[in-house]
Amino acid sequence: MPISGKPGRKKTTAKKQPSASDSQLKPIDFAALPPLPSDVQTIWVDRAQLLLRSDEPIATIRFETALPEGRREAARIAMSVSHLRKLVDLICRMIEYKPTDTPSKSA
Repeated sequence: MPISGKPGRKKTTAKKQPSASDSQLKPIDFAALPPLPSDVQTIWVDRAQLLLRSDEPIATIRFETALPEGRREAARIAMSVSHLRKLVDLICRMIEYKPTDTPSKSA
């Protein structure tokens, strides 16, 4: 037996368009953030190396520090390439750096 009546309608809401002020970075209130766990250390690094896998979209960033005995790996972070792109974009915006593509010089 068919059901009579009007089919239900889904309510739709218009998505808010981002304004110019939304795209501006807001300062971070570090005092409002919870403290870092005591076992998380802050390290100083002298060099960062980026490794990309060719078979998967995974990136590894190796951080090294220079010691009198030689270079020592201080930390290694692996993440997806999509997260790496977001990280690089965030860093560039935070330090107000706008990378440009420059053609390589021919010798």
